[in-house]
Amino acid sequence: VSWVRRDASDDGVTRAILAMGQSLSMQTVAEGIETTAQLDWLRALGCTHGQGYLFSRPVPREELVKILNSWDQWKFAAPTQVTPAAGGF
Repeated sequence: VSWVRRDASDDGVTRAILAMGQSLSMQTVAEGIETTAQLDWLRALGCTHGQGYLFSRPVPREELVKILNSWDQWKFAAPTQVTPAAGGF
């Protein structure tokens, strides 16, 4: 979603994809979230999961274990919560 909010036509594509997922009762995953503005926008659209540099840069396995052991599930809590997708942390 690095391009989100730069172009109105891109916004429409993102909205349509999320709406389709919701209409099919599917969870949606946004990849490439880099800013809190992108995260907030995706939450407002009902995106259910996310991953990207906003949450963490790629890390070695040992560092990943430390991150997961200290993960605070409420850190990103919001009325529409976006959580890290599998492989996103």
